Amino acid sequence: MEQYGREVLEKLIQSGFQAFFVGGYVRDKLLGRPVHDIDIATDALPDQVIKIFSRTVETGIRHGTVTVIHKGYSFEVTTFRREGEYLDRRRPQYVEFVGELREDLARRDFTINAMAMDVEGEIIDPFHGQEDLRRKIIRTVGRADQRFAEDALRMLRAVRFASQLDFEIEPDTWHSLKQMAFFLKDIARERIADELNKWIQSSHPEKGYRLLAESGLLQFFEWHDRLFKTTLDCGSLSPVTKLNDLTSRWCVLFIVTAVDETSAHEIMAQLGFPKIMQKRISLMLNLYHSFSDDNQLSHEKVWKRLLVRHGWDDVNLFYLLITALNQSPFHEGKLQQLFQQLPVKDISELAVSGKELMDELHQSPGPWIGSLLEQLVDLVNIEGIPNMKSVLLEQARKEWNRL
Repeated sequence: MEQYGREVLEKLIQSGFQAFFVGGYVRDKLLGRPVHDIDIATDALPDQVIKIFSRTVETGIRHGTVTVIHKGYSFEVTTFRREGEYLDRRRPQYVEFVGELREDLARRDFTINAMAMDVEGEIIDPFHGQEDLRRKIIRTVGRADQRFAEDALRMLRAVRFASQLDFEIEPDTWHSLKQMAFFLKDIARERIADELNKWIQSSHPEKGYRLLAESGLLQFFEWHDRLFKTTLDCGSLSPVTKLNDLTSRWCVLFIVTAVDETSAHEIMAQLGFPKIMQKRISLMLNLYHSFSDDNQLSHEKVWKRLLVRHGWDDVNLFYLLITALNQSPFHEGKLQQLFQQLPVKDISELAVSGKELMDELHQSPGPWIGSLLEQLVDLVNIEGIPNMKSVLLEQARKEWNRL
C-alpha cells in the first residue's frame, strides 16, 4: 500500500502540483506502528485530481476530498484548505482552498496529527509533533479551547489517542478538555459511538477509562454515572485486552463495572449500536449472569445444551468471554470437540418435526411444541437416545403423559 501511495504522490507531482503524506500515516510511520490507510494533501483542486487519475470517487468533494483508487487501494486526496468559524462545535461555516501546506496543517487537531512527509521521506513538522511523539503527549495545535470549540469531538479523540498510543494528555489540553467537556452534547451520537468503539478496541483501554471517568466527558448522558462511576485499577480492565471482538470487549466492560442488562441496553440504544450487536451483547450478559455458580459451567451437558440452543458462534463467544474473565471450565479446543460430537446440532436436524408431534399427540399448535422439541434434542445429545422418528415419538408420548 505504501508503494502505491507513493505512486499517487509522484503522479500529482509530475502533473505540476505539491503533494504530501499527512496525518495518521505520518504519525504511525514515525512510531513504527502498522499502517492501515494513507491520506494525501495537495494544492491540486478536486476537479484537477479527478482529471489526473482514471478511477476516483467524489467522497467529500465539497470539502476538497477525492478518493483515488489505485491498484486496488483507496487513498483520500484532499486539497490544502483553511476552515471558517465553527458555529455549532461540529462543522466549519465554510471551507476555503489554499495553496500552502502549513496553513492546511494549522487547522488540524493535535500536533502528532499535524505533520506531513514528502515523497523523499522528509518530515514537515511546523508544530513540533515529533517532539510530542518523543515526549508521549497529546497536545492541540494552538490553543486547546479554540480547537475544542471548533469540534467538540476532538476532546473524545484526545482520550482515544491516549488509549491507543499509551500517551498522556498535555496539562493545558487536559485543563481545557475538562472545562469544555459538556459541549460534547452537541455531537451526534454516531460519532461519539465510533470514538468509544475505537477507545475500547485500543491497546490501553484502562487509560482511556480513567480519563473518561475523571474528565466528565460523558456527563450529559444520564447513564454516565453507571458506567463511569469510578476509576478502575488497571487489573480490572485487563480481561478486555485478551479479546479482539468488539462485542466481547463491551461485554467485559459492562461486567467489570457491574452494569446490569437494563442499563447496558439503555447505553447501547443511546449510542446507536446496531441492533444485531445490541442483541448479541444482551445475550452474552444474560448467559453470564445465568451461571452465577461457576460449578454449573464445569458440566459438559450444560455446554451441549447451550450449543444447540444458541449455535456455535454465540456459544464460542461466550466461552472466550468467560475465559478472559478467568472462569474457563476446560482447555481450549474442548468446546469444538463437544460441538463436533453432538448428534443433533440444531433442532432442524431432529428426526421428528413439530407437525408430526401434533399428529402423534392429537394436539393443536402452541408453545408446547418448541419446549418438547428441545427436550427431545437434550435426550439425543445428553442421554444418548437414537435420533430415530419411532424412538422420538415414543419419548414424546412419555414426556407428554408425564406433563
